[in-house]
Amino acid sequence: MIDSKKYLYSKQIETIYAQSITAAIGNTLSALLIVYIFSSSVVMWKLWTLFGIITFFSIARIFIYKAYKRDVNEEKIVFFGNVYVLISLISSSVWGVFWFVLIPTTQPVHLAIVGMWVMGMSAAPAISYAVYLKSLFAYFLPITISGIAAFLYIGGPYATPIALVLVIYTFVLIRGSIPVNKSIIDSILLNLKLKVEIKEREKIQKELEELSIKDGLTGLFNRRFFDETLKFELHSAQRSAYELSLIMIDIDYFKAYNDNYGHLEGDDCLKIITKNIKLSAKRYGDIVCRYGGEEFAIILPRTSSQNAYKIAQEIKKSVLALEIEHKYSEIDDINFITLSFGVGTIVPIKDTKMEEIIYLADKALYEAKNSGRNRVTVLK
Repeated sequence: MIDSKKYLYSKQIETIYAQSITAAIGNTLSALLIVYIFSSSVVMWKLWTLFGIITFFSIARIFIYKAYKRDVNEEKIVFFGNVYVLISLISSSVWGVFWFVLIPTTQPVHLAIVGMWVMGMSAAPAISYAVYLKSLFAYFLPITISGIAAFLYIGGPYATPIALVLVIYTFVLIRGSIPVNKSIIDSILLNLKLKVEIKEREKIQKELEELSIKDGLTGLFNRRFFDETLKFELHSAQRSAYELSLIMIDIDYFKAYNDNYGHLEGDDCLKIITKNIKLSAKRYGDIVCRYGGEEFAIILPRTSSQNAYKIAQEIKKSVLALEIEHKYSEIDDINFITLSFGVGTIVPIKDTKMEEIIYLADKALYEAKNSGRNRVTVLK
């Protein structure tokens, strides 16, 4: 189950980090533009100091962004979130300090420019960082509060009204960012809910698909899957001209076993035999299916009749070694469960039908049963 709080936080941090490059470039260009605009009214070393500090933190922001992309995980996400907030706070505090440096008392035009700059610098994060209020306020408040303080400090008929405008602007922006933040969070959580629902549906779909191709009792693939797979393997063998083998297996005198020991014992017997068959047919590509009541089938791609015979013999011996009692078996001197096998092997040509290899293996099984059972017969 996905932790909604952790998911929300990771998405919030992912979103704000996605703004890193834009923020770094925007801050650097803004500082450079400040240098140009105020070069005639502010001491140059102060302007270049502003530019140098802002550029330094912009570069630091880019390096932190790269580290985030490379190393972020569930354990480090809180660390990266706190680092981003700290960088935003320091960067905006630098701008806040420099409002006092940039406001010339005798140039109303420059006052207006700085006022608009305060609004512009604070409006950008209001959009970009609305997903995470801590980051938003870390960048927004030092810029606006310092700007308001600087204008109030200057005072006069131009600076004071600008300060009051900034107060109203700050209140409106904060008031507006909260519902935006809530809306974004709701969208993230809704997205999470949809993801969970999709995963649950995929899980159910997968379970339904497995139920449609698997036998409920033994867990083996069912007859439907057998038909589809054999058809596919036949076509593959036709294209590549390799041998395809099919083993048909029948439990000897299983009806008598069910009639005398009961169907529950019969079910347990089928499960035990299934386990042993799967242990022997374990290569990649070997497909074990429940063909009928007490019949099994093994599809063996790229397998010669000799190798198929060896697999059948291995299964025969392993099941006999289990010594599952069967007093009602009609096989001489054996009072245990035994199996009969029919092996069919072909190298299919273009016109070979799936029914041909089934007929061959079935015919071999019929001969094994007619010859006394508890044996393997091969036809090719």
